Amino acid sequence: TAGEVMGCIFYEIKEDSVYFGPFAVSPQHAGKGIGKTLLRAVIDIGKKHELQWCELYCVNHRSDLINIYSKWGFEVFGDNVPYPVPDRLTRPSHFVRMRKLLTDPL
Repeated sequence: TAGEVMGCIFYEIKEDSVYFGPFAVSPQHAGKGIGKTLLRAVIDIGKKHELQWCELYCVNHRSDLINIYSKWGFEVFGDNVPYPVPDRLTRPSHFVRMRKLLTDPL
């Protein structure tokens, strides 16, 4: 439908990387390739800026997302990142850092 929001992605240029997140697709449109299309757009921006990496942070409890990103070529790297507002948590949480080379296929 014209004007309907099907998904959204935030990105930011950081040194030699394009970082993305948060990232979401409307449940009505899940499984239609919209997420990959959004991510490809971010990767294209990173390539345009001649960056090396595409990076994201994923909360450690979302193993389903970590598995999807792994299938898309992302690998866990570096140290975990503390959750920024720990007093809002109902259980211990942190972010897992993941990245992929922009030259690798998605």
